[in-house]
Amino acid sequence: MSSRIFIGKRLGRNEKWLDTIVGYVELSVHAMQNLRFWPKFLRSIVVYFLPGPMKLRAYIKDAETQVFAEIKHRQQEAGSVEEYNDAIAWFEEMAKGQKYNPAVSQLILAGVAIHTRADLVTQTLYDILEHPELIQHLREEVIQVIGEGGWKKTSLYNMKLMDSVLKENQRLKPNQIVGMARRATADVQLSDGAIISRVSATVVSAERTWDDKVYENPHVFDGYRFYRERGGANDAVSQFVSTSVNHMGFGHGMHSCPGRFFAGNEAKVLLTHMLLKYDMKLIEGEKPKFAEFRFTRESDSDVKTSVRRRKEEIDLSVREEVE
Repeated sequence: MSSRIFIGKRLGRNEKWLDTIVGYVELSVHAMQNLRFWPKFLRSIVVYFLPGPMKLRAYIKDAETQVFAEIKHRQQEAGSVEEYNDAIAWFEEMAKGQKYNPAVSQLILAGVAIHTRADLVTQTLYDILEHPELIQHLREEVIQVIGEGGWKKTSLYNMKLMDSVLKENQRLKPNQIVGMARRATADVQLSDGAIISRVSATVVSAERTWDDKVYENPHVFDGYRFYRERGGANDAVSQFVSTSVNHMGFGHGMHSCPGRFFAGNEAKVLLTHMLLKYDMKLIEGEKPKFAEFRFTRESDSDVKTSVRRRKEEIDLSVREEVE
């Protein structure tokens, strides 16, 4: 789904391209973890001999072959078709003639989009299935919003209950339990007198998202928690894409995640199709957990669910206008 926006229609649905980016993203995480077991002074050497990095370089070559062919195709048809509106075109516009590798740029985009989005949607779905009373309410919201407004940005904004469920999921299980990694450029004295010395590396803990002074029953999933805040004094900080010192799933401040708006909209589209097209439930006895690796929390990939196709109440297809 992300590839349609990042690289256009031709490659976005190309099986070879999808295999390339998925393989690269999956392997890059494991290769990085394995490389960290080596002493720092040896990493720049062993990276040329370890099987993981060697395979990653092969993926990069595959990506270059495909992306450069796509760019060449566009250059040949320049002026004969409508301008492209995807990341290939955006990167070219932003580069302003500077040299860069468009294939590597696409792999980086895939790396930050595929893994985090899949984890977000998977964990949110688990939360919904553990609280099945939400399913009908979410379906009713989608039917009303899409039925009245169709697939528009405003329609996605008006899915306020789904927005709340996503935000509550991210509050309870952020992908990273620390964030906002920074390095001090000067000595900084905090309000309690502690001093962060110059060049010190710092991160911010996500612990406030589980603080009972901030949230009532902070360890209990409440899909309506942020829904109840919408329209009131806390509306601005109760949206999924909003950041605050109490909820930093997307970071906070001027360097908060710029892709969070796209991530939220994409997650809502995916969940809409899943909820309206399928009846789902956890197999009896299944209790989703999450795996931890250092600061990372990953959704459980081994959970068993039962899935049955159902007839959606409204047409969810998007038809492109053809002249």
